[in-house]
Amino acid sequence: MTITLYYLDNSRAMRVLWAAIELGLADQLQVKSYARVEGKKAVPEMQKESGFKLGKSPFLIDDDGQGGRVEVFESVACIEYLHDRYGSQSSLLPASPAWSQKSRVQSWLAFCETPMTHALPIIYLRWHMPESQASLLAEMEDKLSANVCKDLDLYEDAILASEKEHGAENGYLAGGQISLADLANAFTAEYIIVKKVGTANRTWPAVERWLKRLEARPAYRKALEMGGLHDFSLLDLERQSHA
Repeated sequence: MTITLYYLDNSRAMRVLWAAIELGLADQLQVKSYARVEGKKAVPEMQKESGFKLGKSPFLIDDDGQGGRVEVFESVACIEYLHDRYGSQSSLLPASPAWSQKSRVQSWLAFCETPMTHALPIIYLRWHMPESQASLLAEMEDKLSANVCKDLDLYEDAILASEKEHGAENGYLAGGQISLADLANAFTAEYIIVKKVGTANRTWPAVERWLKRLEARPAYRKALEMGGLHDFSLLDLERQSHA
């Protein structure tokens, strides 16, 4: 059995690769990595080789067990598919009788793109506004930052509450252990904090502690080795700054 993951540098494909490794699927993975053109869209080879019309990443191909194949796109759909099919012994998504815990994980899974939705207008402005309009860009970023900050405040409150209840080393979004919620939301928080997208010169200490806990996990480290570029690890950037 081979699971093929089309991985675009510095993309949400990191969520999928990391989840697969947490589920013990590293040996079944074939990761095909692709660069970005000028740090933005994917090289055209990715669309051609994956066969996915949108040419986006992540894109996952698996055997359906009946002679056909499974195709999954969108990162959250990919990690839910992997867990549903291969995670019967996993605690990353609680089983149905634990409705309260399961609903928390599912709610955070759905939330993971909300901060990116608020951040994207700023990202696109940075990409496309000329340098001659730097002052206007700064003014617009300032106006667009409120929702991004509110989203990070929500992360901060959740992690602080979890650390208080479960201990400083066991603070995760949906409780006292890691779940799919953390795997999905980590990329979002990493990107926004490292790129300072709408952060208005603020910091979120609990969020940074949470991210560094996640980034120290063996499966996360393995994902960095197996995948393409991922330039948003706070732990690695901190180590580089001290080197």
